[in-house]
Amino acid sequence: MITWTFKAPLAAISLIALSACEGGQGAGFFAGTLGSEPKPLSRADMVSGAVTLVAPSGFCIDSASLKQRFALMARCDRLGAPAAAAAAPLGVMTVSLSKVAPGTTLPDPKVTGAALGLTEVSAPTGDENTQIFRANGPPPTSWTAGTGAQPPW
Repeated sequence: MITWTFKAPLAAISLIALSACEGGQGAGFFAGTLGSEPKPLSRADMVSGAVTLVAPSGFCIDSASLKQRFALMARCDRLGAPAAAAAAPLGVMTVSLSKVAPGTTLPDPKVTGAALGLTEVSAPTGDENTQIFRANGPPPTSWTAGTGAQPPW
């Protein structure tokens, strides 16, 4: 008769592996332990496949930042894919998804831009569930082009 003397350690390892599934990362929990670098993505499924995020031309999705409801995008060469960068401007974009109560209307892009301190809000598109627009905002760091210093990234 075989007895399972290692039930507790096996259960602990299983629970640790499953805890990585919170936030939708699953096997991504082990990515750092396997020695593989996160790869930039041109598209990613979010919210359990309900939304497909497609990065604009020259931009890639940072797979290390990707969650079910959040993603960070930057120029592809800054994320390790120089051939895909094309002539994209240097910049960072974030995507954040959240649930809203039925019947809730989304704020106008100009209202959102004003609340976030953004300027030059333009090209609004979308529908009753989505607002997409372009805007300029303050840089994420104090580095400015033309100073001769290396950028922080």
